[in-house]
Amino acid sequence: MAEKSDLKDSPAAMALAYGSIAKSLHGVGERALALDLLDRGIRKFPNVSGIYIAKGEILVSVYNSDGKLDFLKAALFSFEHALKLDPQNYLARLLAGQIYVKAGKTVRAKELIAGILETNPEDQRALSLMNAIKDRELKTPAQAPAPPDAEPKAEAVVEESPAISAKDVGPVPSVDTPIMASGEIKPGGGGEDDEDDEGEIVVAQAGSSAWSLDEKVVIGGHEDTENEIAHEELAAKLTLFSKLDGLMAIFLLDQNGQPIKMINKAKLDVNITPSLIFNLHNASINGIRRTGLGSFQRGVLVTPIGTFIIANAFYATLGVVVENDANMQAVEARIQRYLGDISS
Repeated sequence: MAEKSDLKDSPAAMALAYGSIAKSLHGVGERALALDLLDRGIRKFPNVSGIYIAKGEILVSVYNSDGKLDFLKAALFSFEHALKLDPQNYLARLLAGQIYVKAGKTVRAKELIAGILETNPEDQRALSLMNAIKDRELKTPAQAPAPPDAEPKAEAVVEESPAISAKDVGPVPSVDTPIMASGEIKPGGGGEDDEDDEGEIVVAQAGSSAWSLDEKVVIGGHEDTENEIAHEELAAKLTLFSKLDGLMAIFLLDQNGQPIKMINKAKLDVNITPSLIFNLHNASINGIRRTGLGSFQRGVLVTPIGTFIIANAFYATLGVVVENDANMQAVEARIQRYLGDISS
């Protein structure tokens, strides 16, 4: 009997579904329900980074709507917990970095964004944020790095989300506009990096120079309706790979490296593998651009665990992992057919 290719009951697939449903609920104004769903998902699947990132994005959106710092603080813990599971996750580093800049904690912000720039030195969102960090440092006295035990404790993110009522949340933004994609940030005033004895971020109250409450945190990548429709079509066409001999896994990633669809027959690490594919893709794009040889379309990486084929896929990044002894001519033909179908 043929093995199911979509592995619908796998923890990673279920966690991805929790995040997708929660974002849909959030988009139609059901924020409290969305956060409750994610809290339940975290209890069921505590070791999948994407569910923490989805929770953090929604919490930031709530903060942007009403300015209550408890939501931003909870979002930061979610992103830090995601980074415990997947240290190279692009989106978690970017979002947490922006919040740290807003809080005046440039040491940790710089560490997170430097990690992005090590892999992708030309990433415009990371460069913009690093410039904001440098600008912030010019306005504040030099700060000694915080001791390791003063880092925010990721375990705190598993606590229930702050209570939300209709009065608390305020007007609900359009489903098309809650999260923007520029990655730019205008840092607040000259607050200092400061943490309390418990390692918890000291959140300033309204009026403090450390946090500028009239500024929104611009996060992630704006997924408009056209992109969402394209993602659905890209995911649906992955059935072309269902009978490919030697297939280990497929990861279809959005523009921030977050999974749209995963087929993980070999049970590869669902936290670090998508980030590996996304970072390799970005590094390849920049490497080709610097050499002036054109644009990156597809690349192959042979590793002890399998062969990775990484390709541009319209609004997404496609990562196909096959056994090292797989028929690469057949694999290439199947990828070419998939890419042809999605561009026709």
